[in-house]
Amino acid sequence: MLSRTSIYRTCVVIIGAAAAWPSVAGKAVISQTANQPAYSGTYKVSGANKLSGREEFKIARAGDFGSIETNGELTDAYGSRATRTRLDLNKGKLARYSSSATTGPAQRTYTIEFGPDSAQVKIESRGEKTERTLQVPEDAVLIDNDVWAQYQGLLSRYDMAKKGVQNFTIFVPGGGLRVYNAQVEFEGSVSYKLHGENIVANNFVVMLADAYEVDIVADGTGVPLKAERYFDNKKAVLQ
Repeated sequence: MLSRTSIYRTCVVIIGAAAAWPSVAGKAVISQTANQPAYSGTYKVSGANKLSGREEFKIARAGDFGSIETNGELTDAYGSRATRTRLDLNKGKLARYSSSATTGPAQRTYTIEFGPDSAQVKIESRGEKTERTLQVPEDAVLIDNDVWAQYQGLLSRYDMAKKGVQNFTIFVPGGGLRVYNAQVEFEGSVSYKLHGENIVANNFVVMLADAYEVDIVADGTGVPLKAERYFDNKKAVLQ
């Protein structure tokens, strides 16, 4: 676990135009070399229908290239699902995304290559393979279903100098490959206890399509410390 003096630090943001990497209040530092840190953390996930689980994540950067990797598992009254994802970025723009979800004996995988305002999608499910090309704006933020660490990419783009309601384009691979608008609003700073220490955090309300609301408490660079989705009663808390 990180020491008290290293829990909250400012580094270089891998997503968005900000010049600081996220101060990930994670559980451990995987590795760290000059100007190329990599961080990890774990979310505890809970929700309705006896839902419980975890999401482990690692955020890394080398020069213009960054990545977010996650490894998660959810269990509820109906069964369990394991997921693995990797999002690659080039100069803050979407470059490549891969995702696999295993539910019982069934597995579904996505591989997405991004170009200027487009995405080449390959899907494999139950032995069948499909390919398609989508229009995805170059400045889109990718947030997949039940991948909590990816909200950092959205919140890091919020302009704290302007505040108010701000609009962003979201691409959701696991939500039917949808592209839609999301609104983000800052609702004030709060004191948040992490590992027994009080830190200053920010409250955000994120409104997704169909008026789906997500309330997020994040650190100064957008890393979620706690996130609650009311439309499906799910919550993730950084351990």
